[in-house]
Amino acid sequence: MNSSRAKSPQIEKVRTARVMLENACDLFESGERRKSVKLFLKAASMGSLEAQVNLANLYDEGDGVKESFEKARY
Repeated sequence: MNSSRAKSPQIEKVRTARVMLENACDLFESGERRKSVKLFLKAASMGSLEAQVNLANLYDEGDGVKESFEKARY
């Protein structure tokens, strides 16, 4: 396999989503709930299943966002 080949856009998207997820988790743990939700949303929209699950839990519990069963299950 040629290592000098250009990286796949899909791989870069996955990596970017992962970095956003990790940053969102760090923000969440430091108590910055609203900022973390914004990054979870971005990562989720890029296909991060972990971000989607985290968002569902936040909406279900109303932690940093208005509690919403509809958004939690979406």
